[in-house]
Amino acid sequence: MTRLATVAWSLLAIALLAALLFVRQAEAATAPVQSPGAVASDAGEEFEESEDEEGEEEESEDEEEDEGLGSIGPLLLPPECLLHSAEAHVDASSAHDVVRLTIHYTSYIPTNISVSYWLKGGKGSLQLGETKRHFARQGVFREDAHVSDHAMSKVLAARTFIVQLDIPAAPSYCAKYSTQRLTAKHVAGSHATWSRPR
Repeated sequence: MTRLATVAWSLLAIALLAALLFVRQAEAATAPVQSPGAVASDAGEEFEESEDEEGEEEESEDEEEDEGLGSIGPLLLPPECLLHSAEAHVDASSAHDVVRLTIHYTSYIPTNISVSYWLKGGKGSLQLGETKRHFARQGVFREDAHVSDHAMSKVLAARTFIVQLDIPAAPSYCAKYSTQRLTAKHVAGSHATWSRPR
């Protein structure tokens, strides 16, 4: 009788895991990843923008298009994507004109990853960094961008930071799992942070 109960519990656990995997794949299929329009290659280089009202209308349309980019909650990737989890946040200090991207991560195996991030907001878009790094099994990735006063005004006006993790050794469909939208903004004096909504 005990053996039968153990088998029943095992089958129930497998069925629940299969259902969770099915739901996750269905959610991923409904939110395709879009790549940024014209990403600059150098940190601190700005996107083209228009100062008139028409340009602001185009900006708000771009914001709406990017609404589907990335997901909410912890970023957990399937094993074939090599990276297991990643949690990004951005800190900005206007007193020092520095923007820092931090990513706490774990991976199934050590792998090379390209990291890029940019912002969207009321004062336009701005590419802040793009770099390639070797990720170990777990660790913290940090990158600082020193920006001008003009760029810092865009940073502080940002509504969203988008962080893209590109894993060359992983299948191409993993790209849909590896984009984060940081929209939870907190400001304290000359310091601001952006993280993923909970």
